[in-house]
Amino acid sequence: MTGGERANNSTESADGGKDFVNLEDRGNTLFVRIRRADGGSVPVLIPQEVFEVHFALAEEGTTLAQAYLAHQKSINAKALELDPSGSLYSDSFPMHLGVGDFE
Repeated sequence: MTGGERANNSTESADGGKDFVNLEDRGNTLFVRIRRADGGSVPVLIPQEVFEVHFALAEEGTTLAQAYLAHQKSINAKALELDPSGSLYSDSFPMHLGVGDFE
């Protein structure tokens, strides 16, 4: 299945109990705003390849959003490790997490 076939372009907003502010499955890329302890957030783009290589995205019909939700603790920890203050990235310049970030 290709990224385009996988896309469902879903957007999920956070409630008080989630560790992300919003989540958008864009087919072959996932956009997520990861909540920081100070109430701010870090915008992050994660390509499908990261989920395939490190988070076993192989199951037919699994979306990137579902894969993120299953592994959000380790993904969020990596993003916050790379930018704990949240000051380096913006919606126009989001953090890009790649395969090498999880090795």
